[in-house]
Amino acid sequence: MRNPAKSLGIRLFRHRPLSSRPNPFIMKRRTYYSGRTEPAMTFALPGRRPLRAKLSAKMFAICFVLVESIILLLGFSYYRYSSATLLEAQTEYAKQMVQKSDEYLQLNLTNIRSFFLSVANDNRLRNGTRPEIRSWLSENLIYFMPNASHIHLLVGDRDIVSTAANSWELPSSDYLMQRLSSVIHRGELVWIGPYFSPASGYTVSVAMDVSAPGGARHLLLVDLDLPKLYRALIPDTASHMQGSLLLLGDDSRLVYARPPYGSYSVFDKSFALTGIPESLFHARWLQYDYHGPQSQELFLTRSRTNFVGWQVVWVMDKKTLLGPLQRLVNYTWLLVGLSFLLSLAIAWLISVLISRPIRRIASTMNDVSKGNLDASIQMPRSDELGFLAAQFNRMVARIRQLVEDLRYTEEQRKIADFKALQAQIKPHFLFNTLNTISVVARQGDLNKADSLISALTDQLQYSLDASPAPIPFRDELRSMESYIVLMAARYPGSFDFESDVDPNVLDYWFPKFALQPLVENAIFHGLVPAGRRGTLFIGASDHGDCWDIMIEDGGVGMPEAKLARLVGQLEGNEPSERIGVTNVHRRLRLLFGDRYRIRIESSPDAGTRLLLTLPIVRDPGQIAMQGKW
Repeated sequence: MRNPAKSLGIRLFRHRPLSSRPNPFIMKRRTYYSGRTEPAMTFALPGRRPLRAKLSAKMFAICFVLVESIILLLGFSYYRYSSATLLEAQTEYAKQMVQKSDEYLQLNLTNIRSFFLSVANDNRLRNGTRPEIRSWLSENLIYFMPNASHIHLLVGDRDIVSTAANSWELPSSDYLMQRLSSVIHRGELVWIGPYFSPASGYTVSVAMDVSAPGGARHLLLVDLDLPKLYRALIPDTASHMQGSLLLLGDDSRLVYARPPYGSYSVFDKSFALTGIPESLFHARWLQYDYHGPQSQELFLTRSRTNFVGWQVVWVMDKKTLLGPLQRLVNYTWLLVGLSFLLSLAIAWLISVLISRPIRRIASTMNDVSKGNLDASIQMPRSDELGFLAAQFNRMVARIRQLVEDLRYTEEQRKIADFKALQAQIKPHFLFNTLNTISVVARQGDLNKADSLISALTDQLQYSLDASPAPIPFRDELRSMESYIVLMAARYPGSFDFESDVDPNVLDYWFPKFALQPLVENAIFHGLVPAGRRGTLFIGASDHGDCWDIMIEDGGVGMPEAKLARLVGQLEGNEPSERIGVTNVHRRLRLLFGDRYRIRIESSPDAGTRLLLTLPIVRDPGQIAMQGKW
């Protein structure tokens, strides 16, 4: 068969690299969109991405936190309540004990004063001999002073009568002599010390001038037994209390105490406070919370109602006081460990009974989400999980049947769509072609009419097969060339035809009768209305994973608004005046789905370029009728 193009004198240019072609117009707008515009809906469970926390781990955490919260809350509440109650009780006991100790100190001091007043007028102190006075002091008077260690009678400066064996050493105490010199008023009590006495050791002394009027100076001196007085100040009820007693003078110096809050220095021969600053007792307070170094927490209760101004202070260490409650804390931690084991057991039980079946159901759901509709859950249980598995299996079976029905319906619909597209394209093409042959025949050009009839015969023979099966691109390109011959004859002098096709794409499978409507659109809506001779270019290039088809005309082009409207019609699947572009777009989208893309570029008086991007198909069986690969 002769070539209709050669007989009609149509110029065909081939093997021109597509990249070397100059752009016939300056593009003002570029539009690109996917061939599949409707949204795709996907139902899927997480794939292999691990769950953030398994159900068993969550249940373990919940059980552990719940049990621990109860144990810790009860332990903390009991500890707070017990410690508050204990502190309150001990504080009240300390207050009462300090008051009793201060009252007992007041009683002892009153007895001492009464003793001095009763003895001061006794003539035996001034008229008796030394042995008589010593015997009287040792055998009688000392028993009236249970908290006194020794009694001394100083006559003049050195004449001493005493119950102590070494009373002759008293004048060696400068501090004592200095203080005795201040006793100038007869019948006045003078408190001396605390100090170190050569006769009684560490003590506090009480002195009074008991001289007869106009007679020699007589001083009566009583040394207190401080350890004995200290023990006497602590009531019997204090045996069950935690704490220690401090006895301070009116100048806040420590008179007597025991460790850990008082210590005796053999070098200084005096007591000193330990762990508590002396300045604390200069302030006015009855109860005081003291926070010392090394997290020391002390509670102090004070009384100073005696007539000499001495301070009786009871010191409690809160940590020592609350020490027995620490056993409760240790017991709480033991319960924490037991609750941890209990939570593990509960979590394991939940994992066996609930978590594992749920993971099996989730895994099967994940398989179904990936497209495995043959998956099912084998769970012979009569509880809620077994019911859920049975319902899921029924649902999957129903989905599987629906998918089969949908696939069959979709295949039938697409076959019907293809036939409808052919029915829409063929009358349009035949009308234009027969009209052209009629014009040529009336002009009497029989050779040209014969060539056109041959080209039409090729076209009709190509389209006789109504099957939508794909064909090699070379067959579609050959049919398109016959069509161009017919169009060039109908519009002589309107355009030249050029092509640049990569040989690799000739064997790619392509939908039958999909190229011609796009070429027809370029001729009728681009080249012919331009009123000048233009160029129709068809190119194809291979990109490895896809390939492109370019149809370019140097015609009238489209303004921006018209191009936007055309793109909107294609995206919205609406009817368009450009039947060829719309029909081919719908067909390619049905066949190739998301892998198909179309781009249209146009500019007024410069032309239009249409670029199709298609997936590579080397086997026609790869084109599935469901619209996806």
